[in-house]
Amino acid sequence: MVYFLYVKIKNLYISLILCLTASFSYGQTYFANGNARKVDGNCYELTTAKRNQLGSVWYADKINLNQDFDLEFYLNFGSSDAGADGIVFVLQTVGNKALGNVGGGIGFDGFSPSFGIEFDTYQNHSMGDPSYDHISILKNGSIDHGGSNQLSGPIPALISRDNIENGKDYLVRVKWDASEQRIRVWFDCELRQSAVVNLKRDIFNGVNEVFWGFTAATGGAMNRQVACLADDILVPDTVPICKGDRKQLNARSSIDDTYLWTPNEFLSDNTIRHPYCSTTTSRRYIVQYNDFCNRPVSDTVDVVVQQPFQMDVGHDSLLCNGSRYRFDLVSDFDSVLWNDGSRAAFRDLRNAGDYRIRAWRGVCYDDDSFSISTLNRPMLTISGDSIFCEGDSVELSVEITPENTPFEWLDGENSNQRFFKETTTAGVTATNVCGEDVAAYSVREIRVEDFDLGNDTLLCANATLLLSPTLNRTYDYEWSTGEQTKDKRVEREGSYELTIRDKICSRSDAIEVRYTQFPQLDLPDQLILCYNEKLFLKPKVSDADVWWQGATRADSFLLFNQSGQVGVRSINPCGTDSVTVNIDLIECFCNLYFPNAVSANGDNLNEYFRPVPDCIKLKSYHLWIYNRWGELIYETEAIEDFWNMEYKSKLVQKGVYTWRCSYSGIENGYMKRKNDAGVLHVLR
Repeated sequence: MVYFLYVKIKNLYISLILCLTASFSYGQTYFANGNARKVDGNCYELTTAKRNQLGSVWYADKINLNQDFDLEFYLNFGSSDAGADGIVFVLQTVGNKALGNVGGGIGFDGFSPSFGIEFDTYQNHSMGDPSYDHISILKNGSIDHGGSNQLSGPIPALISRDNIENGKDYLVRVKWDASEQRIRVWFDCELRQSAVVNLKRDIFNGVNEVFWGFTAATGGAMNRQVACLADDILVPDTVPICKGDRKQLNARSSIDDTYLWTPNEFLSDNTIRHPYCSTTTSRRYIVQYNDFCNRPVSDTVDVVVQQPFQMDVGHDSLLCNGSRYRFDLVSDFDSVLWNDGSRAAFRDLRNAGDYRIRAWRGVCYDDDSFSISTLNRPMLTISGDSIFCEGDSVELSVEITPENTPFEWLDGENSNQRFFKETTTAGVTATNVCGEDVAAYSVREIRVEDFDLGNDTLLCANATLLLSPTLNRTYDYEWSTGEQTKDKRVEREGSYELTIRDKICSRSDAIEVRYTQFPQLDLPDQLILCYNEKLFLKPKVSDADVWWQGATRADSFLLFNQSGQVGVRSINPCGTDSVTVNIDLIECFCNLYFPNAVSANGDNLNEYFRPVPDCIKLKSYHLWIYNRWGELIYETEAIEDFWNMEYKSKLVQKGVYTWRCSYSGIENGYMKRKNDAGVLHVLR
């Protein structure tokens, strides 16, 4: 999808590149205000589909009402048929940062004097709006169709009176004929408005030049409203070219990208939009193409060949003590450009350097270059920090004017930058035939004492620690926790860093303080161990040494075919704890026994179904119960759960049910997995 805006003013085509931000101009061509912003490609969103949006876009330079203009652009009014409010093409004198009023005024409200072509998508009865989407020509910021500010319309935007809030991009053309004082508006390639109005006299009180652009707004109803514009440039119909050069010609975009330039002489390709022309004599070219409404267009471009020339205006020169080299090129050339960006044709040069100048007569130009040397009394400046920290250094820099003047430091060095590691006074002398300059600069080393907060430490809960470094001088203090005192009492664990400062210099040290609890053992007093079972005793204590049987220090202790007592003791800075674990070594089996009948008669006998476990170390358990149709009616993984003969909160009918169980447990050191199944009779 291609979006574009073309402007033709007399015989000059100008591409208008619209670069927008939310509230200020981006680039030099357009200014965007309010909610206006650049979106995809060359499209610019004036409002989003939100309530009370307001946006405007203005071309940076004014347009001359004494000259014809012909504009084409795409407008998109959103995709909500109940949306609002529309877009207005506006001429105004307020400026390129002007912003109107939100709501039914479509952003046009608030400008006077002004001229607007309104593309209205919402029926405001108070403004005399018709029910269809319409186009009107109005003035002075008013969209009231019943007032004196109505110049033409309203008429349907489309001949069919169809809705234009359909997400479609509509091609709009606005043409001003200055000699006829007539404004014409095409919409979707159909001429929809034509009005004779003296813009300069009747609207703008004799002002020739006005700002132009777009406004849009939403109110209680809303739509995303977009203007789409081109970024290509069509040069003036009269194109000057310097003999021996070539220049690219330009045409507006066509619907099928088909062009024919005549005559074909001196053109790189007469069937493309932008051929290069290298003619050596002046001639006229005609380009023919179809525009986006498939209308045939024939434009003329006159190529005028100008003669080249040679320039010799500058000579290598020596200037002493502020003398000048004067240039007066006003009557010799049309314009000049110096290598420093100056365009002055009358200029006094006083600075040394290499100069290049380009001068134009028409579009032909020539270059000249020369050098200026200066001899002024040298001036010295020494810059850099005057203090530096112990172990560091300070860099001093020398700046000398004129540049390249010979100089040296007190020790004979002649580099522009020097590093100094000790307290001293540095001096520099610069000399040329115009005089001598001497500069001195003192630097001083600052030393900050070294200090130590101590080693990282472990503290018992509720204990405190005083951090108090030994220092022989007073400094500025800052702890990592924010305090600005020398001493700090630590009451919770964490990392603590102290920084001491003397002017720009500092030194830091840190300590890690970690708190721990009393080493309480969490082991049981009594433990059952199966034959051949391996079981690790591992207490949950931190920051503690654990001793087993008074002889072995380890985090855990392995039990295997062992009975009797195991003594455990834990020790850390906060104290000691001890436990004696009594171990019974037994034969271990793992079986589950299920009843085959239960009764639901309320006598509290055999009222529930669950297994009787004979498994000291049951590890997993899963029970399923099914009715006669195989439907699962009960399931559990908890051995302590039981079935109360209910399904969906109701007692089941008496009869035969089946069950299935999967479980595992320790049998004398080995993990056994078992599956069992059976029949259950439910009685009443």
